[in-house]
Amino acid sequence: MTPRELMQILRQIGVTDAMFRSESQASISCPLAPWLHKNKKDDNPSLSIKHDKCPTVFKCFACGESGTLAHLVRAYGSLASSEDALALADRLSVSDKPDLRTKLASAMLDSDEWVSPPTKTPVLDEDVLQNFTPLLLAKPAMAYLEQRGIPFSTACRFGLMYDSRLSRVLFPARDLQGGLKGLVGRTLIDEHPKYKNYFGFKSTENLGGGDQCREDNDVITVVEGFMCILKAYEWAMGMGSDIVCTWTAVLHDAQADQILGLGKRVLMCYDNDTAGEKGYKEAAQKLKRRCPIQKGQFTTEDVGAMNKSQFVHMFQDARARRLQLRA
Repeated sequence: MTPRELMQILRQIGVTDAMFRSESQASISCPLAPWLHKNKKDDNPSLSIKHDKCPTVFKCFACGESGTLAHLVRAYGSLASSEDALALADRLSVSDKPDLRTKLASAMLDSDEWVSPPTKTPVLDEDVLQNFTPLLLAKPAMAYLEQRGIPFSTACRFGLMYDSRLSRVLFPARDLQGGLKGLVGRTLIDEHPKYKNYFGFKSTENLGGGDQCREDNDVITVVEGFMCILKAYEWAMGMGSDIVCTWTAVLHDAQADQILGLGKRVLMCYDNDTAGEKGYKEAAQKLKRRCPIQKGQFTTEDVGAMNKSQFVHMFQDARARRLQLRA
């Protein structure tokens, strides 16, 4: 379903604008807010719609409603006592075939006013964080972080939040300038998948923790996930190193460009498993191709499983080997 077709349907349930975050995903203010939201409104778009597949699906991170587009229209029709919306929901439910939905959309009220998808994911309004629980008020998250050996001061520095509905500790993902691009949640109850992106966050274009990089640090330590950042942030700073994550064991082109753009020596510390082994080898080649004079130490070390002395030893050993390379 194209953005234009989607907007033609959404206008029937009172949605007049949308923020298209990519070719496949859009965010809108939840049309169910007057009935299901605590404040009876949704000033900051909290409902995400994926419209590139069939069926088109949605998820509201404020009220928790989720399902197909037909489900959203039907819920609105029931709450608003709208027979037109209920009839539309029935037509949408007849088939998930794209051609039918296209015909339905084209038969509705047409309008040229719609927002074309941007080429890059925009910065989010900071108010979206109000949909979640502050860390200080989230006892399950506090207990989990303490168990993992993560200092409270570090958690506060990165502005961690808590999704009480899904039992996930949330890490705000920001660009190098500090703009909020989304959130990544880690389950506390071993739910699958372990990690979940919020608000259409594109991890392939982002370095987790990049906004905390300091000009006076001459090394950047690259790990897989944000839990490793939280575990080793204070240790890394003590060693004169920034620490960022690539969210998975894959370094993407945009991330490599950002790392090299910082002008620091690189220490790769992906997890010591099959995925980490493969990922660090590919990352090493990718960084060297982009910057042949790059002096980096590429290794597989699970930072999240280390204590401080192990991290310091690994870091000092990598520094010594870098000096040997330069000599």
